[in-house]
Amino acid sequence: MCKQSLRPFAAIVALASMLMPSLAAACTITFPAEIRWQEEPDHRSQCRAAWRERDTLIEDLRSGARDFGPYWHIVTSLRDGSKNCRQRSDFAFAMVDAAIGSPVRSNVADWPIQLFFQWKPHGTPASRIEEVAIGSWLLGRAAQGYEGSNGSCGVSAYSLDYTPEGVSPARIRAMLVQEHYWNQAHDQFGNNPGRDRLFLQELIDPNSDRHNLNLAAELAPKFYARDRLRGRLPILLDVAEAITDPAQTPPDYEGAARILDWYTPRSQPNIDEPINARADALWVRVWQTRLSDPDPQVSLAARLALLRRDPNANANAILEESLGLDTNVTVLDSWPETLPALREDNRIIHRITDNYPTRAMRRHLGGRVELGIVFGPNGAFHSTVILRSAGDVLDRAAIRNVERYFRPRVKQLMLTGFEGEYVYVPLPAFEYWLRDSVPEGRQPGLQDDVITIIEPLRLD
Repeated sequence: MCKQSLRPFAAIVALASMLMPSLAAACTITFPAEIRWQEEPDHRSQCRAAWRERDTLIEDLRSGARDFGPYWHIVTSLRDGSKNCRQRSDFAFAMVDAAIGSPVRSNVADWPIQLFFQWKPHGTPASRIEEVAIGSWLLGRAAQGYEGSNGSCGVSAYSLDYTPEGVSPARIRAMLVQEHYWNQAHDQFGNNPGRDRLFLQELIDPNSDRHNLNLAAELAPKFYARDRLRGRLPILLDVAEAITDPAQTPPDYEGAARILDWYTPRSQPNIDEPINARADALWVRVWQTRLSDPDPQVSLAARLALLRRDPNANANAILEESLGLDTNVTVLDSWPETLPALREDNRIIHRITDNYPTRAMRRHLGGRVELGIVFGPNGAFHSTVILRSAGDVLDRAAIRNVERYFRPRVKQLMLTGFEGEYVYVPLPAFEYWLRDSVPEGRQPGLQDDVITIIEPLRLD
């Protein structure tokens, strides 16, 4: 191969080595496609022209009067003295620094920010380093050269749940509330959980100039909606509690219900118990306000939810379908004394817990089924209804277990003392657990008014 044919390849290698001194093992900075030169360029005249007007150029870049784009190809030449340019490292860094702006411009590209953290000379003011780190993070720009960022190749640092390390939370919030950053964070809410959490905190803080509970109620349901079950829920509880705090605002309980739509008891094993307890207490307040709703179906659903302590125990549609739209239902919260007690016969429990539905095993289905008996106006058994569904297969299995194995037989029961009324009576819930997800200590059998059935074998 002749020497001339190696020049384009050598140019690419040289540029790569200049740009990657500190990120060689981490990420590659992507430049515009024009980097594929046919022959080694000569930037001498352009570097000289930039140097001659350096003060004006820096000021124009800092003010935004000039776009940094036309200078991207000579910055690295000035930095390393390549392409026939005299090495002027401080000037190259000053151009990058000015292009970023103060405050950090919303339209700045990722790569000048990365070069800033690679090239920053010793003695760069800590306040400026902090400003670029926080500002770029607030705007969703990748600051992968900054030691406090958690960006990584193939993963957008903007979508990760972190805040820049080594800077105070107070400083981050102080920059967030600035008009420049605040508007951008508002427009992009839902993309960055770390920043969005701070945004919501400002909205619900009565001492913040950005205090706005209506906006908090509007945005909270959008908070990292695609992945809420990894320790990110406390902020949603904070917002729900704030918008129902009578000391701050007329309570918005329906807004709180929309924010807490993720909650159901015992279905979030990776959430701390105090969080579940706070959510449960707030749901109780929501249901209590619904008890006086003029719509009888809403009030009925609230009564059932209070009984089961579960927002998903909404029997509106089920009872309407089973009993008719205008039926008045008396809802009992426990097994009445006028009915014979259900037997806690170990043989019956074993037969039920050994009866994991085959179709559910094949499809690897699990879940919680909550159900009860409805007695008609004459006191006779009317139907078994599902209050909380785990899907058709498991629902039908639970009803079959109740009607086949419970003793006394539920279809033969007669309820007295409620003549002329439809009456709902709760039954033990059924929990179908998949063998690879059973909580520690959970055993098959009847415990705390719940019949636990654990998948004995997955059939492929």
